[in-house]
Amino acid sequence: MQWHNLVPLIDNTLSQSALKKDGSLLLVGDVKQSIYRWRGGDPEQFLSLIEGERVFPTNNAHIENLPKNFRSFQEIVRFNNAFFTFIAQFLGDSSHKSLYLTGNKQEEVSKKEGFVEISFFDEKKKEDRGAQYAIKIIETVEKLCLNGFSYSDICILTRRKSEGVLLSKALMNHGINVVSSETLLLQNSQIVQCLVNTIKLTIQPEDAETKIQLLDFLYDHLGVSEEKFNFFKRMLSGTLTDFTEKLSEFGINISEVKINERSLYESLEYLINAYKLQELADAYLYGFMDFVFEYEQKPLADKQGFLDYWEEKRKSICCYGRRN
Repeated sequence: MQWHNLVPLIDNTLSQSALKKDGSLLLVGDVKQSIYRWRGGDPEQFLSLIEGERVFPTNNAHIENLPKNFRSFQEIVRFNNAFFTFIAQFLGDSSHKSLYLTGNKQEEVSKKEGFVEISFFDEKKKEDRGAQYAIKIIETVEKLCLNGFSYSDICILTRRKSEGVLLSKALMNHGINVVSSETLLLQNSQIVQCLVNTIKLTIQPEDAETKIQLLDFLYDHLGVSEEKFNFFKRMLSGTLTDFTEKLSEFGINISEVKINERSLYESLEYLINAYKLQELADAYLYGFMDFVFEYEQKPLADKQGFLDYWEEKRKSICCYGRRN
């Protein structure tokens, strides 16, 4: 539909330009990719132009194939040429087959070797497929590291989000840090959780679960030497005022009154200073404060409303922007 909307606009422009002989049109496309129907791609849309269909008022159409691959290493270019030329025989459409036979003659520019490996798994063990993937990925990552690569050089692509989550957990359980859409969620930041839990306690001071989550973070953040169970037991007793007074023992001075009299954004700035979190500021904290700022632009924005909004959005907000 987008293409058919563009055709008359381009047609009109070229018709006017033809009179002055000052106009031209450049179309760039990759039919081989659209055959996979990614993003609803229709290969015939571009293939018909290559095969001579006249869509625009010109007899000077010229087709040029880009011969060189400037992106991939030598071995990958050679593998792609050989692999897609081989599978062309299995394509049912003659135009697609011809395109693959003639279009897989890319020239490599990079002289670095590159590496390609294909592994197959036992289809009879579908229930163990996730575990098989994880074991193979971990083996591959470790092999790459032994060959001089670092974790930051490695990118793992998965077909489904569920597979990405499974592999992320497996890698992290193996002691390998992972950056993914899941790990980038603001809700996974302990600093963000600390701030949200503190705001929640000012509204729901009897919420023991929230207080425990906050204490769990503070125990490590403050480097408390007291046995953890005793620390929790002592800090959990009493009112919210008692709780904040006990925090002063660790140099954390928080006033419930000051939090209540400030706006949400100002309250969080106050807490960041009180907890000495500015020294730990990272993309998660900056992203969270941007999220709070956006929320406060809404009419009648208040702290309880923010907590409700946070519960609604927290599973889709990343430190580098929003995921819908």
